[in-house]
Amino acid sequence: MPSLDRAHTRAVRARIALIAYLVFVAFTVWLPAAISGKVVGLALLPARWAAEHDLASYQFSSIVLEFVANIVFLIPVGLLISLGWPRLRVWHIMLIGALMSGLIEAGQSLIPTRAPSLSDVIANTLGALIGGAIAATIRWRARTSAGPATRVPRQ
Repeated sequence: MPSLDRAHTRAVRARIALIAYLVFVAFTVWLPAAISGKVVGLALLPARWAAEHDLASYQFSSIVLEFVANIVFLIPVGLLISLGWPRLRVWHIMLIGALMSGLIEAGQSLIPTRAPSLSDVIANTLGALIGGAIAATIRWRARTSAGPATRVPRQ
């Protein structure tokens, strides 16, 4: 049963990576705005560039970039949850992402310099969903390319 041992090892590694990433997420989302603003300022450089080159207004570009950044931010969470707990369905991962994002926004409501946002919850949930879908696609491709004789049973 070496393939089961490998699958278990991969799941454990994904869970450890998830813990590390969640620590990063916690520091990022619950820092005071004065500190996190420096990171956001760097992330919004493309919005400034777009405005300077008359491609789009700074306000529009910054809103779009922030939404996309919030999607990308939770893709690893969905991916690692799916790899760490392979029996979960994609909709479970989406629900976990929504709950996690709601918790993040609730925590931000307690920090005077931060403001919770429904659009952040939507974007974060979408990111977790995308991450879960990527992992499900990877697993599906591995199962179908392995052929019937060498398929690894789901955990």
